[in-house]
Amino acid sequence: MGSCIEQLATEAISKLGDLIVKSTVKQFEYLICHERLVGNLRKEHEKLMGMKDALKGQVEADRSRGLVIANNVQKWLSAVEAIDAKVNKLYEDAVENKRKKCVGGRLDYSLGKQATRASQEVVSLAEQKDELQPISYPKPAPRLGPTFTQDIKGLESRKKIIGDVMEKLKDDKIRMISICGMGGVGKTTLVKGVIKVVESEKLFDKVVMAVVSQNPNYQMVQAQIADGLGLSFRSGSVQGKARELLDYLQGTSRVLIVFDDVWSELDFESIGIPSLGHEKVCKILFTSRNEQVCRKMGSKENIQLHVLPEEEAWDLFRDMAGVDTTDKANIKHIARKVAKECGGLPLAIVTTGSGLRNKAKPQWEYALEQLQHSKLQNKVQSSIELSITSLGTEEHKYCLFLCALFPEDFDVPVECVLRHAVGMRLINLAGALGKARNMVDTLVDDLKRCFLLLESGKRDCVKMHDVVRDVVLSIASRKEHGFEVRQGNDELKQLKKQDKVDHFKALSLILADAITNGIDYPMLELFQARSEREEAILWPENFFQRMSKIRVLTMNKLRIPTMPSLFQTPVTLRTLQLEDCDVGDVSVIGNILVELEILSLSRSNIKELPTEIGQLSSLKLLDLTECNELAIISDNVFARLSQLEELYFRVSNFPWMLNKPILGELIELSQHLKVFEIRVREVEILPKDLSFKNIERFWIYVAQYVYWGDNRGFGYLEPNKLVFRHTSYKKSIKCSPVLMQLIKRCEVLELVHVKDLKNVICELDDSGFQCLTNLTLDSCPDVTYVVDCITATSYTAFPLLKSLSITNLPMLKEICKASENHHKVNNPLISEFLNLEKLYLGRLPLFTGFSNAIDSTEPPSSTDSSHRGSSCTNERVNASQTKEDESMSKSNCQNKLFSSIWMLQFPVLETITLEICHSLEEVFDLREYSKSSNTQMFPQLREINIYRLPNLKYPLSKQW
Repeated sequence: MGSCIEQLATEAISKLGDLIVKSTVKQFEYLICHERLVGNLRKEHEKLMGMKDALKGQVEADRSRGLVIANNVQKWLSAVEAIDAKVNKLYEDAVENKRKKCVGGRLDYSLGKQATRASQEVVSLAEQKDELQPISYPKPAPRLGPTFTQDIKGLESRKKIIGDVMEKLKDDKIRMISICGMGGVGKTTLVKGVIKVVESEKLFDKVVMAVVSQNPNYQMVQAQIADGLGLSFRSGSVQGKARELLDYLQGTSRVLIVFDDVWSELDFESIGIPSLGHEKVCKILFTSRNEQVCRKMGSKENIQLHVLPEEEAWDLFRDMAGVDTTDKANIKHIARKVAKECGGLPLAIVTTGSGLRNKAKPQWEYALEQLQHSKLQNKVQSSIELSITSLGTEEHKYCLFLCALFPEDFDVPVECVLRHAVGMRLINLAGALGKARNMVDTLVDDLKRCFLLLESGKRDCVKMHDVVRDVVLSIASRKEHGFEVRQGNDELKQLKKQDKVDHFKALSLILADAITNGIDYPMLELFQARSEREEAILWPENFFQRMSKIRVLTMNKLRIPTMPSLFQTPVTLRTLQLEDCDVGDVSVIGNILVELEILSLSRSNIKELPTEIGQLSSLKLLDLTECNELAIISDNVFARLSQLEELYFRVSNFPWMLNKPILGELIELSQHLKVFEIRVREVEILPKDLSFKNIERFWIYVAQYVYWGDNRGFGYLEPNKLVFRHTSYKKSIKCSPVLMQLIKRCEVLELVHVKDLKNVICELDDSGFQCLTNLTLDSCPDVTYVVDCITATSYTAFPLLKSLSITNLPMLKEICKASENHHKVNNPLISEFLNLEKLYLGRLPLFTGFSNAIDSTEPPSSTDSSHRGSSCTNERVNASQTKEDESMSKSNCQNKLFSSIWMLQFPVLETITLEICHSLEEVFDLREYSKSSNTQMFPQLREINIYRLPNLKYPLSKQW
């Protein structure tokens, strides 16, 4: 027994000795071999940085395509940036050590030890790199509910039906549900209400909606479903897409597909919808005017949607017409009768009521008389006609006619309506195009208030209810107006058979296949043709004959082999739009269309803008948006466009160095431009002598890559925007006088990977960004503060700012740098952010709060907050706090997002998102506010999202 114990003791002492020896050797290695250890670190560090640069390039490319970067990839990149800063600091220490020649000193030992540990971290990160799969994934489709602006307005009869639909959707035995009812009864509004409830209750994993319409296009239906699912098709054919869609839906847990406005039986197999037996995976809800169609499609749960009960109809009408005010007392009895004559149809009630709002008694009596002579099935048409006839001006009416020329359920670009109206002289063009645009925008807003136009899911677009469109076209097609829409070859042939077509002023062709025959309409002023297919349709030669009066020509998704064939007869076009077209040589435009005022070649495949375009001396607008194959602009084109007011040049990878002469021409052009859009890879490309003396709107993108978010789309009334990506403030932005001038006027500013920028306000706009509404700061390595209140002069910064997003700023400490007595001296900068609605802060390792300036002796008074425009006007009760509590608060939580002195500065803030801010310990510091106080802090705050704040001790003060 004793010998066994002795043996164990001997082995233990031996192992302990080995450990001591190894540890001692390691310590000597740190001391003696520190230079070799630093050299090893440098090799591993260079390998890691190469991996980071390669991954970052792929990340940027994926972001530019709208993909979401995986969370672990972002964490890895952040970790690499952190170790990079640490290693670089170690290199600096090594150089300093060598300079002082402290060989054998404590610094040598420390360097060796730090280099060894850093090498281990670097190698570990390099090994983790291979596990970063996938790097990105498609952005999840947004929920539909928040995009719907209309609701059922508290109608109990509709709420009950929504409840019935919800019960059926929860039944696993039911696969398909239909909602049937006449046009204008509210089917679409009802299913949107169902979708909102479904999404709020999370009944399905995904909900998608596709509008089918009277002439179903399966490719369009598939595209709508795919958009809702976040699915990108690889196939081009309907059959191929159907297979992909079917595979996706069968592999997804639960999906609700809503088909709206179904007129005939759908072939689910051709679309890619799973067959019977997948009730738990995929359910279908659809609307139709025809119950027989519902039965043919196999729906056994057909819900009839009837007209509103009389009292509900009256409540809705009263709300739309505004007849509850005292000044309307003399028409209330007429209003009751008008509401009754609307027959309980929501569309009739809404259009009639909104159309009669603020009208005098004679108009009400006329409306009643018209409705009394129409049958129930014509009530909707009569009510819409009444709304149209009661419109304020002829401009309103023609604006509506122009919107109706687009396909059913189409997102109508307001800008296209403007360009058509200008070309036809339907609005006065005495002033600039900008004034005409404002006028059209006002007309559209008026029509939306009358519910003759609807909000669209796309920016600066509108939609038209299919019933409204039918009525508008029935009026527009009358001889005195002469507006016609035809769908495909068959309807065009029928139109040609008519004896009298001399009154036609506007014709819109909606094509699914190529056409062969031409037209001969001598009085035609507007012609529009667009393909419904994804690929361009071949356009026939010699299509136009005897059309000398044509003023507007718009063609979309067409292949035009020879441009001269479009203009066989002399024409005086004012507006020409060849968008998404295969057009080839466009020199004929400059030779023939000398009176042209608006030319858009947007998204077409032109390779060259020839010298002949410079002959368009009357041209006011030139749109080259996303003409990404454009490689040559002939000399002296821009220089001769002396009347040009608007230039849209958002073109990717344009070879500026091969087209240097046009840079000089841009300088002269800039002096009279009022609207300007451009994309360049580097700031240095823009001439320093640009002078935008008359500029009103601008969108400028400086970026190495094309980013998915840098897309104005149809938004020609979007706010002024500047985007800087992968550039330097000191070497580039600061050296451009024109950009520094425009920064002061921009409304949206995005700074991404901008180096050498430390203080946003002081360096970019010392007047305080008086126009800015949206500010994004992302991956700017040197930014330390957004506002420096200490060095700032007396001004109000960010008075209009609504959205602030700050991410990946490794050096940012606080948003506002201020002294402790900042509030006492009544510096105007403390009253900022009064319009801020959204705040996003993410990946800010050193961030300690909005501002660390804390005045514990004199917190802000309620009168101060009132003076600054806050909605919180109630008096604040001063909270008494013991020294012990105060000491505890300071020792426990120094880093607060909102210190007590800032709590009243955000009266309209609605959402706060905090993500990976390691230094934050507390969100709201309420220690200066008593629980019994009536003061309202953040009165509009609706949502707080907090992700991965490891040092967060409590969202509110511990004492609260």
